[in-house]
Amino acid sequence: MRGIIGHPADADRHEGVLRALGEHPDIELFPSQDGQGTNWDPTTATNLANEVVSSPDYDTIDGIWTSGMDSQVVDAIQAAAKPFKPIVGADLRAFVEQLLNVSGNYDGLEGIAVYNPASVGGAGVKLALQLLNGEQPQTTEGNTVLLPEPLSYENVTEEGREGLEEINVPELDPLWPVSWQIEGWTDYTFEQMLPPEGCKAPGE
Repeated sequence: MRGIIGHPADADRHEGVLRALGEHPDIELFPSQDGQGTNWDPTTATNLANEVVSSPDYDTIDGIWTSGMDSQVVDAIQAAAKPFKPIVGADLRAFVEQLLNVSGNYDGLEGIAVYNPASVGGAGVKLALQLLNGEQPQTTEGNTVLLPEPLSYENVTEEGREGLEEINVPELDPLWPVSWQIEGWTDYTFEQMLPPEGCKAPGE
């Protein structure tokens, strides 16, 4: 379950998937090596998930990889009363709370939420301002660009569940990433980010 095929973020993620699978040639991708694009649209993702879950192919699947359209897949599986399969998704609040089984409706769900900070946009603004002001930005060791450390949180270990509980932000929209800031790179407060005072598009 990919995002917008052709988008740089989707291309990078897909490249990572193929690189990892290169180390495990016994794993096959379904429906093909190219995956399926969801356009990061919840309705599209739900429709695609419903098609797969309602087909005999679902019983042959051992695990699911998504590029941010994760909670929709989980809900499609639950609605069809099918057994959950291990799933990888982004750290969107809805998926994080599914992994934590906050509602009590997701017994048996196993998965991993991967760090996906939309706040990288705010970090990019700060980085640009530093460069415009002639400053030398601080980057992580071995990198010449800002590269937030990738993190992941699985719900099958005590440490992973503690991590999920720590990052969960119930006040956020279900489709927002819980990684709403990047330490040292974003300066806005939680209240400044949220509506009605939060970031506005041009003309608002």
